[in-house]
Amino acid sequence: MKRGLLTLGFLASVCFAAQTSAWAGQAPGAASDPDIPVSHRDRVYSAEQFSNTVSVTDPVDNKLVGVIRLGDPQPGNFSPLYKGQVLVHGMGFSPDHKTIAVVSIGSNAVTFIDTATNAVKHTTYVGRSPHEAFFTPDGKQVWFTLKDVGKTMVFDAQPPFAVLKSIDTGPITNHVNFARTANGTFAYVTIGGLNEVKVFRTDDFAQVATIPVGKLPHGVWPSGDGSRIYVGLENADGMAAIDTATNKLIATSPIGQAPQAITYVPNAVPEGDGTQGLQPLDVAGRATHLALGAVEGRKTIGSAGSGGSEDKAPTSVSLFDQGLIQVLQASVTGLEPKQPYVLGLAYGRDGEGPLEPLAAFMTNPAGSAIVNATGAIRQVVHGEDRIQRRYLVIAQGHADKPGAVVQVQLK
Repeated sequence: MKRGLLTLGFLASVCFAAQTSAWAGQAPGAASDPDIPVSHRDRVYSAEQFSNTVSVTDPVDNKLVGVIRLGDPQPGNFSPLYKGQVLVHGMGFSPDHKTIAVVSIGSNAVTFIDTATNAVKHTTYVGRSPHEAFFTPDGKQVWFTLKDVGKTMVFDAQPPFAVLKSIDTGPITNHVNFARTANGTFAYVTIGGLNEVKVFRTDDFAQVATIPVGKLPHGVWPSGDGSRIYVGLENADGMAAIDTATNKLIATSPIGQAPQAITYVPNAVPEGDGTQGLQPLDVAGRATHLALGAVEGRKTIGSAGSGGSEDKAPTSVSLFDQGLIQVLQASVTGLEPKQPYVLGLAYGRDGEGPLEPLAAFMTNPAGSAIVNATGAIRQVVHGEDRIQRRYLVIAQGHADKPGAVVQVQLK
């Protein structure tokens, strides 16, 4: 790949390079590239699909510097005259570290941002729903995730592109990226349904670690020296930092709503404090977090654990504030595969009484799903403004004929 070409989130994100005996060369750079120590000149960027923002974090102290606003939250982006971006999701950066490319899957756009000034340089519109894939730093393998079936696939990067490995990684397998360390090259895979990051060697595909990080981990990216891995927590509005020497979580910092892609850009700010063009989080940082657990006596299938603990609950729910309303996102696991269910509101904490459907959905082959709805839902589940309180539940069946309740709100 030519050095002048921009690495886009939905294209291969690593340049091909010759083998090197050193352990430098962090994704998406070439394997021969030197390590770059973590510094205040670096920035970690997060693409956030409900606030339609890009959060900018200083990795030295894991502190949010500010956000770049590419669009508006709902209901502003419903207007026929709306010209901003929708569902800010994927991300990559140029080899010279001067530009990041941000993919918005709802508006089918790629926005080019100057890393030194945080200014939008250009927006171009492409085909439907662009996304991303990743090469290993040595250019020999291509790794990508199969979210619906909970697998990670590894292909030979050379013709005839044979399948090298299929790994059962878990429900809502999201993104993969790599870190090169003194011990080898490792793939870090975010498993949204388990709230974990799984770590695999790229030479023999052995799993070497499982790291609990927080609710619905999604995007993942290494620091310039491979000493850290950064993970966006979609249902926790947080940025998790992992020490690759110990594979332990070392920090979590607040960012915008529903972070998707993560990009770490070494030396993104060659001079100054890098605060130009940034805004405070404001509404982009407001969200309510809930959990649903299995109804007592019912088996929880393929989930992060039993329904008795919110940290181990099979389903996490975030209500992302959009002003008067919220976007609800539920990371649902623990259900029967390929079956119809309804997310709704019940009058009783245990799911008793009439059910008001919010969203009907079908689980994937891993018994999981990402479910969305929009409305003044926080006010209802908290009983605000003298509204009769109701509780989020998941029931079997369809919206017009819901069946037995299988998961209920834990608080």
